[in-house]
This record gives sequence, structure tokens and C-alpha cells, in this order.
Amino acid sequence: VEMAFTNEDFDVVVIDEIQMIADPHRGAGWTRALLGLRCKEIHVCGGLEARKIVERIAKVCGDEFVLKSYDRFNELEIAPNSLALTSGEKGSYRKVQPGDCIVGFSRNDLFAIKREIEES
Repeated sequence: VEMAFTNEDFDVVVIDEIQMIADPHRGAGWTRALLGLRCKEIHVCGGLEARKIVERIAKVCGDEFVLKSYDRFNELEIAPNSLALTSGEKGSYRKVQPGDCIVGFSRNDLFAIKREIEES
């Protein structure tokens, strides 16, 4: 979000983790994206705690606001322990089970994790 291209035109943009708009340290990136992206339609995903601010921003900008809520297919359950015994442990992705969700914070992280899973 912090690196969103605000100088290009898009048909549709998806902004994930919209609840981060309220974060005192990083919220400006989400605000910049929501107000600065040049597109016909914006879909925002994330916690409902951001609903009021997103709705107010849409109203002030003269834009339509439509809320769509979706139910999870399965309950999200956080594992009690990390897959790795230490932060530098290699091979811990061998312990991933079908249905597990892997979270990465950059595209490069996700590709590295994918490679490690495929190699194990």
C-alpha cells in the first residue's frame, strides 16, 4: 500500500488490511492509497473497525459506499506454536499441513517460502 502507484489509471484497485488506516504510524499509507489511487472502483478488505472512516471518506469525496460482508468458510485458528523452533531454523515448512495459511509480508518472502515448501 505504501508503494501504490498514484500516477497511473486503473479500472479496479483492491486495498487489503484497510483497518491499518487507523494506525498512527502507518495509516497515512492507506489514506494516501484510498484518496490518491486513480481508478473507477476501489474494493477494500479488512476489519470492520475501518467501516466508519472509509464510509466518511467516500461521502466527503462524493463516492458511493457499498458494504459487502462475507463469512469465512472455515474458522481461522492460530497455531499454539511456531513451526520453527528458532527464528533461523530451516526446513520448518515441511511441517505445513493441508489447509494451513502461510503469511508473508512481501512478494519475495512468499516466493522464498513457496520454494522452501516445494523443496521439502
